[in-house]
Amino acid sequence: PDVVFATMADANVIAALAVFGQMRRPGIILRETNSHRERDDIGALHRKLIGLTYRRADAVIALSEGVRRELLEDYRLESARSVTIHNPVDVEGFAATVESCRGNPAPLEGEGRMILAMGRLHRQKGFDVLIEAFAGLSDPSIRLVILGEGEERAALEAQAERLGLRDRVFLPGFDALPERWLAHADLFVLSSRWEGFGHVLAEAMTAGVPVVSTRAPHGPPEIIEDGKTGLLVPLAAPAALAQAMARLLGDEDWAHRLASAARIAVERFALPVIAGQYAEQIERVANLHDAAGGDK
Repeated sequence: PDVVFATMADANVIAALAVFGQMRRPGIILRETNSHRERDDIGALHRKLIGLTYRRADAVIALSEGVRRELLEDYRLESARSVTIHNPVDVEGFAATVESCRGNPAPLEGEGRMILAMGRLHRQKGFDVLIEAFAGLSDPSIRLVILGEGEERAALEAQAERLGLRDRVFLPGFDALPERWLAHADLFVLSSRWEGFGHVLAEAMTAGVPVVSTRAPHGPPEIIEDGKTGLLVPLAAPAALAQAMARLLGDEDWAHRLASAARIAVERFALPVIAGQYAEQIERVANLHDAAGGDK
C-alpha cells in the first residue's frame, strides 16, 4: 500500500511496527480517539511503544483538540504532523430517520417527559452521577432512560432502587436505532467523566434535542457553546447537573432556541465535511510517500 491508516492505540502500535521495518515503507496515519491520561489500562511499556510509534508516523489524527494537546505534551509529537478531525455525523440521514420516528409511538410507554442518555454502562460515562442528579429533580413525572449495556448495570439499578427511582429510571439495554428514542426525548444528557469527543452529543443536536453535558475532557466543550447551543456543567457535580436539567425542562422556549442553534452548529461535523478533511490528510501523506520514494 501507499498509505496505511490505523485507529486506536493498540491497532496503531501494531500497524506502525509492521511497516516501519520495510525497505520501501508506506506512509502511516494513526488516529487517536480518547484521552490516555484518564485511562487506567495503559502501562509504562505501552506508553513507550505509543510514543515511539506515534512520533514516527507521517500524521496523527486526534478526535478532538483536547486529545491532540495531550498527545503533543505526553508523547512529544511534532505539532506539524498532528491534526484534529472530529467525528462525522450523517446529518441529513440521521435527522431524516429521527423525523420518521416521530410519527411512531414512543418506545417508552406512559406519561411524562423523558431525559435520555446513551453509552456503555461504564464508570467513564458517569451514569451514577446522572442518576444522583436526576434524584434532585422535583417533578416526579419526569423519566430517565439510559441506553447501553455494560458491567455497571447492576450497580446502577441498585442505585436507582436505593434512591426510590425504580419506576422512573429505565435501562433498556443496547438499541441499534437510537433515533427512535431521540425522536421522543425532551432532553439529552452526557454525564461523562472523560471523552475523546462525545459523538452522542452531536447526534442529539442533529436530532434537534436540547443538550446538557459535563465539561468532560475532551470533546464536549468543542461541540457545545455554553448557553448558546447547549449547557455545560462541571465534572461529577450532581447538583449543578440537576440545576441545568431543571432549567431547560422548565423553559421550553429557551430549550427550543438552544436546540435550533445547535442543529445549525452541528453542520460542521457533517459527513462530507469530515470526509474531505480525511481525504486531505491521506493525499498529503501519499504525496510525501511518492516524493520520498517510500524511503522515510
